[in-house]
Amino acid sequence: MATGVAGCATTEPKGAPDTLTVNGQQFHCMEQELESKVLVRCVRP
Repeated sequence: MATGVAGCATTEPKGAPDTLTVNGQQFHCMEQELESKVLVRCVRP
């Protein structure tokens, strides 16, 4: 199960998209590895 911030979640086994477009807005995504999961954080540039 993937956990995301701001409604961003990824089910990709490896890596995350550098950018994500949601409702016409572009977000920059970063991965943060935690002990038991990988958090993908997306922010507007």
